[in-house]
Amino acid sequence: LQTIVSRNISPNNATVISVGAIQGGSFNSVNVMPSEIRIGCITRSFTKLVRHIIERRIKELAHGLAQILGCTVQIEYNRLGTTLVNHDEETTRAVKAAESLVDKEHVNANATPFTSGEDFAYFLKKDLVIACIWVME
Repeated sequence: LQTIVSRNISPNNATVISVGAIQGGSFNSVNVMPSEIRIGCITRSFTKLVRHIIERRIKELAHGLAQILGCTVQIEYNRLGTTLVNHDEETTRAVKAAESLVDKEHVNANATPFTSGEDFAYFLKKDLVIACIWVME
């Protein structure tokens, strides 16, 4: 899976593919090959294009491996997250408020984006609230 990132995505586009769960077989019969294995992954990126590439390449990789190994594969790919993009006016307001509390050199208004999941992104994307999120270190 990591070859999807290294061979298909620019190093300038932060991308994460993590395997969080693998299920198959039984510890009571470790000498028996399981008839089914399930793998659960999470992917994170900042752009729709990269998310599309990741999904397409995961499907191509899984189907290709299944064909080589003589088995079948079923893929359920759910796009659960969205990119959090702050509203400009509220971000400016938050920066000014922070600068009024601490010296300006301690306020970074152009912080590097990070790939944590945040439900707040849905509120901003749908304009349910006009706001911004900020991180204090």
